[in-house]
Parts: sequence; structure tokens; C-alpha cells
Amino acid sequence: MSETIQTKRCSHCKQIKVIAEFPKDRNRPGGHAYQCKSCRKAYMTLYLKSEKGKNTRKNYEGSPNGKVAIKRYRQSEKGKVASRKRIKKYHQTEKGKNTLLKARKKYAQSEKGKVYYKQWYLKHPEIRKAKSAIDWAVRTGKLPKVDSLKCACGKQAVEYHHHKGYSSKNWLDVIPVCKKCHSEHHLMKSARRVENME
Repeated sequence: MSETIQTKRCSHCKQIKVIAEFPKDRNRPGGHAYQCKSCRKAYMTLYLKSEKGKNTRKNYEGSPNGKVAIKRYRQSEKGKVASRKRIKKYHQTEKGKNTLLKARKKYAQSEKGKVYYKQWYLKHPEIRKAKSAIDWAVRTGKLPKVDSLKCACGKQAVEYHHHKGYSSKNWLDVIPVCKKCHSEHHLMKSARRVENME
């Protein structure tokens, strides 16, 4: 004998749907909420955009229960994926790029950063060789001094960028860039590497 499919009428859209379409709520008779999942989602989206909803969410996030729930969500696989997407989206904005550049500059000037970059250059001798090749080319006149050139953005160039990599055949295949554009080139390269890993 087949089991009877349980249904329920949504108090908002007035449609009769299967019980699985209603979120669980142990405070309600029958153990399910009065509104279906789609109506509940639409309501919560509007509510959280309102001033009252923003205050409620802020108060909850600051409470002990809220902090535990947020920590648990961030440690979950779903939370990690959402966090990566949010950070990636933020870094594509002008504000995000500037924040990242400031953080990198501050780290590079710190004692920890100096030790890290020193070890990093030792691990990547091809980069040190490429930079030495540029210095030699400028001294011998094969490349003009970078301060006499302009970046593609129109600003004064301060560095040469190895846009094709650091292999020996590309040592002198460089473009003049300003500090900001140079960092952005490397940020885009890092972003592409992360996308390929996902």
C-alpha cells in the first residue's frame, strides 16, 4: 500500500505544496513553518535589506550564539567557497585593489615580510637572474632607463614587467609599468592561477 503524500497550504502564496517545500520549525504544529521555502526566502531577502532587518542581523552577529554560528559556517565547505567568491569580487573593485596594495606594501616593509621575501627570492633564482639581466641591459644601453618611459596608464613608469615569464629567452622581453599597474598584473596572474586550481 502506497504512503499518502503529505501536503500543506502556504499562508502567503496560498498554494498547496508537499510538506518538503516547507522549512522545519519545531515551534509550529506539525513541525513545519506556515510559509513555503520560496516565500520565506523572498520575505527574508526584503527584511534583511530594511533598516530593522539590518539592526537585527547586526545584533545577532554580535551575540554569543551568533558568533558561534558564524564561526561554524565559515569553517564549513559552503562557507569557505562563499568567502573565496566574496574576496575575489572585492579584489576586483577599485577599493579592494587599493586595500590589497597597501597591505602588501606594509607587509613588505615589516621584519617578517623582509625575511619572507628574502627566502622567496632564494627559492626562485630565475626571478633574480631576470632582474639582474634587466639591470645589465640598462647599464649597457640595450634597454632605456625606466624613468624615461611611461606606463600604459599614462603615469611615470618605475619598473619593468616580465609579462611573458622569467625564462632566459624572455629576460629582455619586458614592458615599462608604474608600481600600481605592476601589482595589478601580478594580482591578475594570481587570480588566474586560483581559477585553474578550482
